[in-house]
Amino acid sequence: MSGVTQLLSQAFCQALCSDIKIGEHPDGNVWMVHANLLPLQVAAKIILSTKRCPLISPNRPDGHIEFSLVPYALPDRFKKDVCEQKEVPSSLFWQAIESKKSHYVEQHNVDFEGKTLGKSTEEFKNEMIERCDQINPLLLELVEHIPKGLAIDLGCGRGAHSFYLLSKEWKVMAMDFSPKSQELVTQELTNEKEEAKSRFTFIQGDITTMEFPEKQVDLIVCQDVLPYISPKKLKSLMAKIHHALMPQGRFVGTFFFQPQEDVKHIVPFMERAAGAHFYPEEYLGQALLTHTGFELEEGVVRQTSGFPRSCFQFVARKI
Repeated sequence: MSGVTQLLSQAFCQALCSDIKIGEHPDGNVWMVHANLLPLQVAAKIILSTKRCPLISPNRPDGHIEFSLVPYALPDRFKKDVCEQKEVPSSLFWQAIESKKSHYVEQHNVDFEGKTLGKSTEEFKNEMIERCDQINPLLLELVEHIPKGLAIDLGCGRGAHSFYLLSKEWKVMAMDFSPKSQELVTQELTNEKEEAKSRFTFIQGDITTMEFPEKQVDLIVCQDVLPYISPKKLKSLMAKIHHALMPQGRFVGTFFFQPQEDVKHIVPFMERAAGAHFYPEEYLGQALLTHTGFELEEGVVRQTSGFPRSCFQFVARKI
């Protein structure tokens, strides 16, 4: 890799999750940023955001730098390759991920579009747990083609994935921090036969700090959980997941990304009210797996009625 290419790759990685504030000129053809920002990183951010190439003009008297935008077609795989090429250190990739800011705010009344969704943040989250009963379709297909074994359901919620795996004769270890989750799972467990109960364990706790079995697990499910993990804790959690799996073990989960359209402004609402993190690009979900030692086997964008296309569902294999 040439010095120039490496410099550009680093700039793109650093710009991926940065919250650079760029002012757009009224005519839409000139973007301005303050001169104390790294010009190359800002240029990368503009290319990522606008798919246009910035031509840097001389410094303005007011201390800003002008970028005149000209049409520029990025190669389809360019951004994806920047994240995945081995010449870009993983440390740089994780630095970009960890720079993602959280916007979560505890609220007394959680309102959206004039409708109260909860009298408190806790009540809103409990309502989310109760509603999360859909099973990842990629898991349904995967289970039909791999041997039964030990599965961990991280952030299991009401236990939809746990009880599905239990019905398929898997041994299941379900984990969740929420007392509401424990309540719902315990209630559902009463409907199971004694033999199934003997294959099931629930552990209440923080999945970012608790210990996982080492190299004993055949399958880990992490449905709609990674987006709610602090970006600064994501690397260590991913490493624990990888370490817990047996060689060739499978990892099923989801990753949120910024949708092209968010007419109802659901993304900023979920960031504030639920602590979700929507990363800039869909392909970052695959890069996240690559930089942790996984190989993507299948990935699709989830289609949810009334919700923007912003969830990448995946099945990955430990390599």
